[in-house]
Formats: sequence, C-alpha cells, structure tokens
Amino acid sequence: METTTNHIAFDPPPKAGQSAEIGAIAKALASAQAKIQAAAKGSTNPHFKSKYADLAEVWAAGREPLTSNGLAVTQLTECNADDMYLITTIMHESGQWVRGVYLVRPQKGDPQGYGSAITYARRYAFAAAVGIVADDDDDGNAASRANAPRQATNGYANGSANGASNGNGAAKTAPAASTDERVGVVIDGYAKAKNEAEVEAVKSQAVGMNEERAFSKDDRVRLSNARNDATTRLRGAAA
Repeated sequence: METTTNHIAFDPPPKAGQSAEIGAIAKALASAQAKIQAAAKGSTNPHFKSKYADLAEVWAAGREPLTSNGLAVTQLTECNADDMYLITTIMHESGQWVRGVYLVRPQKGDPQGYGSAITYARRYAFAAAVGIVADDDDDGNAASRANAPRQATNGYANGSANGASNGNGAAKTAPAASTDERVGVVIDGYAKAKNEAEVEAVKSQAVGMNEERAFSKDDRVRLSNARNDATTRLRGAAA
C-alpha cells in the first residue's frame, strides 16, 4: 500500500468488510432503520419520468436516526493505477464498523466527470447501506428499456386507430429511431436538466442508446459538449 498526499493507492482493490464484532452496531442500525422514512423525492428523471431523491435528500432522511443511535457514515474515495473506488463506512460509537465498496467509472476523465460520478455513487451507496428508499420502484423497467430494441412512436400503434396498416390488416412495426433522433433526445435532456443528478441520468441514457455503437465520433463530441454546457449552466446558476 503506497500512501501519497492525495490518495491511497490500493493493489489489489479495497474490499467490503466489517469489524471483528458487530453486535452493537447491528442493534444501533436496527433502531435507526425503525425511524428512517423514505427520502423525499424532489428530483425527476426527465427520460423515465420517474421521481428520485438527490444526495441531499437521502442524507436528510438518514441523518437524525443515525446520529441519535451513535452512528456515523463516511464516504471516501481511494484509487489504484486504473480505478477509483468509493468506500462507504458505517461506524458506531463502540468502535464497530461495516463498509462497502463501489467502483466509480466516470464517462469522462475530467474533474466534472469524476464529480458527477462520485455524487451518483454516494447517493446509491449511502441509500443501500442504510436502507433508504430513494427512487421509484419500476420493477426493473428502466434497466430493461436500456437493453430493449428502441422504436419510434410516430403514429404506429399495435392495431390502434392511429396505426398504419400494411394492407392485410396488420399494423406496421415502427421504424427504429435514427441516430440523429437519439442524439437529439439526449441533447434535449441535457438542456432541460435541473440539477447535476439529472445530467447524470441523461448521460446514463446516452450510454444505453449507444450500446450498439451507433454514435459516431462527431455525435459523441456533440453529446459531450451538451453535457459540459449543462454542467456549466447549473453551476453558474448555483454560484
């Protein structure tokens, strides 16, 4: 393990773990979870039209129940030569602890890219560790849609009055959305994003859309510029 002034370089990567004894922390966490309510969902994913709690709202849901039971949470980043990890540790006043590790993989290797990815990781890791509900439960539909064939919905319905017929009574299958249409959807999402969590959600959608490598180099540059513009806009508004 090599120590520097900026981070600890792990080789091999850090692992999840716990203290030798966990009786006191387990009891305290059970008491805290009895008081924890679902986080307020004040943010909207513009693509899946679902509500979710941002990082501040997740912390607001857990802070008092945790601290009143002698529990504290730290979220530190550690790096090795190739990867960054978020280490979430729940600590009890007895000295007992448990921790989890989340691999952080930003889409872009600049400070903004890492910042967005870390914020996203902190929200999910903290909510999972403490037991906070932070998103609408869509039974996996969002993840399924990311892998399902995408079709346009411009007038083609399965047998509806608005659907077009192929001449034998069967409804036509909608043509797949073009690459330009996909790029336009993502750029529009960045333009409408109200906070950095929504920017991150748009970026995740773009990754799903590009799973078949449909985006050209120019497309990726346009999307990157749109994401940077959105981040700059939001940070300027917050300043």
